[in-house]
Amino acid sequence: TDKPSERQALLRALLDIGLFEKVMQLANARARTAEGRAQAMEESLAKLDVPTPEQVAEARVRLTAIVEARKELPSRVEALAKLGSALESARAAQEETSLSLAQLGSIVAPKDLATIEKDRVEAFARIEALAGSLTVLAVKRDEINLALTEKAPLTQLESWKANMERLDQLATRRTALDLDGLAAQFEEMSAARQQKQGEFEAARMGHAAHAVRQGLAVGEPCPVCEVVVAKLPPGGDGHGESIDRLSREVSDLESRLGEARDRLKGAEGEAKGVDTQLTEVGALLADAPAAEVVETSIADVRAQLEKRAMLDGEMSAAREAIAEAQARVDELAIRASGLLEALHTARDLVAAKKPPIPGDDPIQAWQIFEAWRLEAAEKAKADLAERGEMVEAAEAGVGRASEEMSSWLEGLGIETAGSPEAQLVLAEERRKSEIQELEKSTTEAAEIGHQLETEVTRARVATSLGTHLKSNNFEAWLLEEAMETLVDGANVLLHELTGGAYSLLASRSQFEVVDHRNADLRRTTRGLSGGETFLVALSLSLSMAEQLAELTGTSSRLECVLLDEGFGSLDQESIDIVATVLDELASGGRTVGIVTHVPELSERIPVRFEVTKGVETSTVERVAS
Repeated sequence: TDKPSERQALLRALLDIGLFEKVMQLANARARTAEGRAQAMEESLAKLDVPTPEQVAEARVRLTAIVEARKELPSRVEALAKLGSALESARAAQEETSLSLAQLGSIVAPKDLATIEKDRVEAFARIEALAGSLTVLAVKRDEINLALTEKAPLTQLESWKANMERLDQLATRRTALDLDGLAAQFEEMSAARQQKQGEFEAARMGHAAHAVRQGLAVGEPCPVCEVVVAKLPPGGDGHGESIDRLSREVSDLESRLGEARDRLKGAEGEAKGVDTQLTEVGALLADAPAAEVVETSIADVRAQLEKRAMLDGEMSAAREAIAEAQARVDELAIRASGLLEALHTARDLVAAKKPPIPGDDPIQAWQIFEAWRLEAAEKAKADLAERGEMVEAAEAGVGRASEEMSSWLEGLGIETAGSPEAQLVLAEERRKSEIQELEKSTTEAAEIGHQLETEVTRARVATSLGTHLKSNNFEAWLLEEAMETLVDGANVLLHELTGGAYSLLASRSQFEVVDHRNADLRRTTRGLSGGETFLVALSLSLSMAEQLAELTGTSSRLECVLLDEGFGSLDQESIDIVATVLDELASGGRTVGIVTHVPELSERIPVRFEVTKGVETSTVERVAS
């Protein structure tokens, strides 16, 4: 989890990358030196007196005699060489044909070709038969599906049936509300209350007149009409008790009328809701057929679905049987793959003769190859006899040509003991000494030009090396390679520690963890749990211990590994795996030190120092298993 800069600083120190900076400085210095030498050579080349081409041409004309004498030699040598080459080719062809015949004879076809072919034919026949049955079942199933498409879906049919039943319930409920009866009750109650209210008003008026009469006196004005009373009206009041009774009856009728009104309004509201539901359900049944048609269709569709389910079961069983037969075919394919591998091995022995290329069928490939091998063997026998005759003819031709060459050289006065070419070259060199002084300047100029080219090349190479060894070029590449090497080593151990759950990637100087149990999800190391972080860090540390010598190119080796805690975040299985890895490190010659509070791990350490906390101080005790 270090920063990339801190991680690179650690790797730079371990790998001693400062060496490459020194190399870069040396390369730059050499580039400057080579550039100085090249400049000096350019100045020297400019001061030379180089002869003209015409002067050199005149000197070379004097060599014509020697050159003409040598012209005939190459043709003769070439002719002799061709005859020798033809002899060697004939002998090589003879040896090649003999070897090819031996190779063709050493190949033996496998003995179980016929058995595998028979078993394979039977397995394919069973698959074909089962496939036919599956096709028949599929056709029946398609017929059922077609029949079902001609009817409404079961869910639609059941919905229609449920809505029809609901429509009947709503209609019954609407009838049970009896709005007409409730309205009639309300009207009757209203009329009774109005009648009783009239009786009450008449009684109340009578009682009021009686009260006025009690205050009248003959000769006094009437308090109502102010007319002088001449005669008192007859007395008596029979309305007192009637008013109280009628008032109670009017109140009772008012209460009953309110209850009737409430019942009527409640029934009307409920009826409105029922009417709305009747409209909604009726809309859902707008396209529905008759109830008896729906019932019949439901029964028919359910029967078809049950039949299709049975066919699905039979098709599933057929597929399982096909899978079993295919497994048999695959088993035979594995056996056949061994035959194909053996065929490739046999074919490689005679690849130079271009045997037929095997197809995917090993049985057929072996049969074709065997037919070709027998035919090729017969042809090789005939070729061997023919090439033997060619070798004899080539040997005779070489003998005759050698005798002719000796006679020709003796006629030229050249010794035949040495190389004819060397003798003629020696004579030509003696002639060339005459023009040595003329060619001296030319040669010197050519040498300086060659040296100049060499120094320019050295300067260019040194400059390029200095550029490549800059920190942002070779050093960056080297650090990236080191990261990848560490990750490769760490992944081997991490695979063992995590049971193949994780692996590491190095990307842009950062570590990423690949979670193989989560669809190869990539995440940073900071997203790991404590135990996972410990396992990844342990893998990287041990990879560094193993890879240091290879990365630095020296004999450096990390002999001691110290691990401070982290074990408490591991489960028992992980602790066992880590302990096993550490045991293997210790058995390989390394010293492994562990600081831990985990008893299960500490008990596995052969020599340990146990620290016990006391009142004032702690004690350390050496314990050996």
